[in-house]
Amino acid sequence: MTENVNPNSPQAASGPTEFVLSLVRHGLTLAGGGLVTRGLTDENQLSGAIGAVLTLIGFGWSLHRQMARARAAKTQPPPTAQP
Repeated sequence: MTENVNPNSPQAASGPTEFVLSLVRHGLTLAGGGLVTRGLTDENQLSGAIGAVLTLIGFGWSLHRQMARARAAKTQPPPTAQP
């Protein structure tokens, strides 16, 4: 059974958003592991940096979706009154 989900609802974005953020987090962890191995940073700095990057990505993603919804709302014709 397929469920109809409004594409503008938070539920519609949670799956892909969580998946992409998970991939980014794992990529950052992998890259950061290389930095720790080379002695360029320590684990505490790495954790803070990854958290900051993911926060900024999440904020940017949210802002992008809100702006896209606002643009879509402007381009849709007004609803017609049904008697």
